[in-house]
Amino acid sequence: MERIQDDILTRETEAYRNSRESYRRQIALASIEGRGSDVQRLMQRAASSGFIFTPRDVRSAVEAFSLTGGERREKRTPKALRTEFETFFDL
Repeated sequence: MERIQDDILTRETEAYRNSRESYRRQIALASIEGRGSDVQRLMQRAASSGFIFTPRDVRSAVEAFSLTGGERREKRTPKALRTEFETFFDL
């Protein structure tokens, strides 16, 4: 019984994350392409589905989708992550 509950929770969590990421991707791509009306429409649809995106969320998505694969990998190196951590916490 416990395994079934875990499976259901896992599937629901994955579905939620996939839906949220789909909206995030669509909003970012519309923003990159300069389609402001589509961005607003998609954000309204996402909000009506329970996904709230702040301007910060949209900016980070646009940055993520604007980078090449090599640039994305470079941002995840231990040195880059440490620098980001130190900057965030003002160390």
